[in-house]
Amino acid sequence: GEREEIWQDQPTWPDPDPLERELSILLAAEHEGRVAVVNPFGSVVTQNKLSLAFMWDYRARFSVAAREWIENYIPETRRMVDIEPARLRREEWVLKSVYGCEGDSVIVGPFVSEEVWQRSLDKLIPRHWIAQRYFEVAPFSAEVAAEPEYGGWRPNYGIFVIAAEAAGIYTRLARLATDYTAVTIPTFVSHR
Repeated sequence: GEREEIWQDQPTWPDPDPLERELSILLAAEHEGRVAVVNPFGSVVTQNKLSLAFMWDYRARFSVAAREWIENYIPETRRMVDIEPARLRREEWVLKSVYGCEGDSVIVGPFVSEEVWQRSLDKLIPRHWIAQRYFEVAPFSAEVAAEPEYGGWRPNYGIFVIAAEAAGIYTRLARLATDYTAVTIPTFVSHR
C-alpha cells in the first residue's frame, strides 16, 4: 500500500507511509460483506506489468494454448533488472513502470529523441520498470479511418474484466503515445 519512487532523481512522496491501516479496514469490510470492492485486491497481480514479463520468462510452464496466446498477443516483455539497458534499441522498445496507468511513466522509444531515451534509461530504478517490444498499433477499420476526426489518431484498447470475463472495451485515442491528452471514444464490437 505504499508508493515508491520509480526515478533516481524523483522527490519523495509527501505521504510515503503505507496505507496498511486503511486497506486492512476495507479488506475486513469486504470479507464481512459490508462493502463491495469493484476492483478487487487480487487484480493487483494483473495490473502489475511484471506479470507480462513473468509470462515471457516462464512460457514453458504454460499450456501449449497459453504459450501461443502469450506469443501472439503479448509483446515480448522483460524486467529491466534482467537486461542490459545499452542493448535496448530505442526504435524497438517501450519502457513502462510496473504500475503506471493511462500512459503515465511510459517511454515509447520510437516517439522520443535519443537524448530522452538515454536519460530515461539512466534515471529509472530498474526494479520498477519493464521493457516491452514496440509494435505498430493496428489501424482502425477503413470506415472509421475515413472519418476526418479520427484520421492520424492511434487507438489504445483497454478490456474491462468483470468476474474473470471480458465485459467491455475502453478506447482512448492519441496522436502518439497514450497520455493525459488522450480522447475517450465509444467502442462498438461488430461480429461479421
